[in-house]
Amino acid sequence: MITITFNNKPTELEDGMTLQKFVDKNGITATNIAIAVNNNVVPKDKWCETTINNGDNIFIIKAYYGG
Repeated sequence: MITITFNNKPTELEDGMTLQKFVDKNGITATNIAIAVNNNVVPKDKWCETTINNGDNIFIIKAYYGG
């Protein structure tokens, strides 16, 4: 197990998990979101190959429309 910070909350994960597996496992709708790992946005086409590491800070931003 590894410990990360997800949206400012300490979270434990399986070692070797990718961003795509994290999104799928947590039931996160992958539409209109951006994921930043350690303050760097990861393009959606890189989620499957981006491994989450111990101590990473993951932040998901959901886009909303309207005013």
